[in-house]
Amino acid sequence: MGSITQKNRRLFGNEINALAGINFVASFATAAVATIWALYINSFTHNNAITGFISSFLTLVSIISYFVFVPILEKTDRANLFSLSLFLVAISYLILSINKSFPIFMIVAIIMVSLYSLRISALGIMIKNKSKIEDIAKNEGIIFTFLNLGWVVAPLIAGFVADKYNIHAVFDMAAILILLSLVFFKKSQINDNHTKKQTDGNIKKNLIDFFKNKDRTISYIINGVAMSWWILIFLFLPLYMIENGLTGKHIGIAFFFISLPLIIGEYYFAKLVHKKGFKKMFIIGFLIVTICAFSAFFATNIYFILGFVVLASFGMAMLEPLLQAYFLSITNKSEVSRFYGPFSTSRDIFELAIKIIASVILLFLPFKSIFVFFGIIMFIMIFMSLRVRKVDSI
Repeated sequence: MGSITQKNRRLFGNEINALAGINFVASFATAAVATIWALYINSFTHNNAITGFISSFLTLVSIISYFVFVPILEKTDRANLFSLSLFLVAISYLILSINKSFPIFMIVAIIMVSLYSLRISALGIMIKNKSKIEDIAKNEGIIFTFLNLGWVVAPLIAGFVADKYNIHAVFDMAAILILLSLVFFKKSQINDNHTKKQTDGNIKKNLIDFFKNKDRTISYIINGVAMSWWILIFLFLPLYMIENGLTGKHIGIAFFFISLPLIIGEYYFAKLVHKKGFKKMFIIGFLIVTICAFSAFFATNIYFILGFVVLASFGMAMLEPLLQAYFLSITNKSEVSRFYGPFSTSRDIFELAIKIIASVILLFLPFKSIFVFFGIIMFIMIFMSLRVRKVDSI
């Protein structure tokens, strides 16, 4: 693991802890924006289905950007890319805070989601390069615990700010937080200059080589489907809550309780994988989410529905830190810069498909039917998890 200065060692402990703390501040900003994102888009469209389609388009942009950035991630210090993405996202938030034009929103949103893809890829590669193989799951648990700590606190504050002021004020707050995370990152003096002179810019070849490996393909599918659960939570659930008479303040409270099981369980489950293995943890996690999704469909009260969504987060606490850890565990360091971007598209690919399907469902069926859809695809993943490879080194 790379060295950092004595001063910053006292401040952060080590580079993984530093990245976790920095990601906490950045995720606080991201969670604040996510709390009002669907409402912000809806302020232009005034239609839930169209809001879903716009979000689907932005997901498509994100997918493309992951492939475009592969050669850049291979030949450039990931720390510099991480810093640049933080700075430009902060600028994007400031623009959105004063914007009232739909075309400007679309331009800035396209740039912003592309930068987010760059930031996530740079962070994932740095975690892999700074971790021993036996520590990957534990380190992912640390990263996701701090990330979700931001998702616990931020929605409460964002909901309060949106109610007391307006949703534009949330972007101002998020911009300040992103700049603060940039300051912390610069002070940590982290670098990751393990670059390659010869880059792999052939998107088609990267894609073919990625899916030639059966284990990577399984990891791709499981990660994509599991993480698509958050589309239901952060895109469609706020709209459903507003339709049922709740406010931005209630959305913030709901997001707080939905994120709480992640804080409680993710680090513990990440360490437990050494005893139970990836396969068993995946099966149990998907089973919990499946049961909660079908239970939410049959519930008749909005608060009971929200309760089942909160319980589903215990299943997600088993899945979320281990999905990426499994991929990193089966991928050589020499290949991680090339394949991490394509792997990251799994979330966006499945999010895109599920956003479109869910939006079509909303055109013809009541909102609660989406829970049945999610219950079915999570149930299918239980059987897909049976094909997960045993990783001897964890």
